[in-house]
Amino acid sequence: MLVTFRNIGPLKEAKVDLNDNLIVICGKNNTGKTYLAYSVYGLYRLGRMRQGVMVFPNNAIEQLLSSGTAEINLNDFFRENDNFFLILALSLRGALPNIFATSPKSFVFSDAEIDISVENDFDYTKILSDKQINQTLSVGPYKLTLTKSRDSLILHALLVKEQNSPNNVLSEFAFKNLEDAINLTIFDYISYSIFNRVYVSPAERSSISLFSKELSIKRNNIVDNLISSANEDQFIEKDLIKNIGRYSLPIRESIAISEDLLNIKKRSSNFDFLAKILETEIMGGSLELTSEGEVRFFPTKNQRYISIHMTASIVKSLASLVFYFRHLAQENDFIIIDEPELNLHPDNQRKIARFLGRVVNAGFKVMISTHSDYIIREINNLVMLHNESDKAHQLMEELGYHKEEILDKKTVGAYIVKENGICTSLDVTDTGFDVASIDEEINNLNETSEKIYYTLYG
Repeated sequence: MLVTFRNIGPLKEAKVDLNDNLIVICGKNNTGKTYLAYSVYGLYRLGRMRQGVMVFPNNAIEQLLSSGTAEINLNDFFRENDNFFLILALSLRGALPNIFATSPKSFVFSDAEIDISVENDFDYTKILSDKQINQTLSVGPYKLTLTKSRDSLILHALLVKEQNSPNNVLSEFAFKNLEDAINLTIFDYISYSIFNRVYVSPAERSSISLFSKELSIKRNNIVDNLISSANEDQFIEKDLIKNIGRYSLPIRESIAISEDLLNIKKRSSNFDFLAKILETEIMGGSLELTSEGEVRFFPTKNQRYISIHMTASIVKSLASLVFYFRHLAQENDFIIIDEPELNLHPDNQRKIARFLGRVVNAGFKVMISTHSDYIIREINNLVMLHNESDKAHQLMEELGYHKEEILDKKTVGAYIVKENGICTSLDVTDTGFDVASIDEEINNLNETSEKIYYTLYG
């Protein structure tokens, strides 16, 4: 799936292939990287919602009413509704002010354009046949059952009149409800098949982690007292609660997760092993959530805990990802991380790059925006080691790399957003990819250092 964004904030144009499993966005500050990442986030969030009206092929509703059964070929259905992506693109354009928490009349998105297209070899069959459907709905005096087995493109509809229901003809209103019920079921199925669940880790995650306990206060009666009180000492809390909607959608949803940690803790994910890797190999300890909603950190070398606000910045930066993998993560999720290098020493920046390789190979799709030469170079190492030669295996063992971290160049997409707001793709070869703006600055720094040294001390 190719998506083109135009005139979104400082981002003038970007065409991104969302089929890649790891998408790396590079570029200088204020060029539009975050605008691009948040727009993609909005696309996936919106893609899993109901948009527009779809058309039924072959008089399926009439057949269902006359015989009580009908079969709908989902491939035909999808191709007949070729405006699916057009409707989604228009909906996303209209949703941009909400995603970025600005006025609908804001000039920032007045000229925005979005185009969504799929390749000629887009595998509808695989997407549409991948999952099963088994759903029963009440529609007026009828029970509607919709079923589809895995690896099948045929949706079976069965309409049965409920017992003790009036023996009358289905009204026009009920007919419309029946059509809507099937319509929405198919639309949800198609949308959920194409668009992964999406999780975002914004650059503001350190602050969100820091204030997670304070934010969660909103969920109990203390907040009611704060809001109703005229005490001037409490204006900060009231203002925070009142104006929380001013933040962009990714930040709002990250705050919502921090507010709800006690409930989230009750869930479990099959990807807790990734949370443990973050804790032990990068953070150097483990996180715990108390029954009061306080986040505590237990350093590996110290049995005593540290409250989250007293921890090192690396802990606050990665805490949200730990809770995500421990409690929320599902296979095929799309994870968007804005600047994964935040607060990380160069050695940990390399480790986070290798961790992202593990995440991709565990079945996730990942997009990052980064300024880090260490992350880019380590990703390139993972690409280079995707080699079946004995030398590559010996190097992996010698240098401490794991096969779960190695990346296939065919699954990696790299982009650079230039100062003019134009985003272009970078070639990913057997040796990875180069980011000219970063390489140039490193060369400039080396040349400057050499000139100073040899002029003054040489």
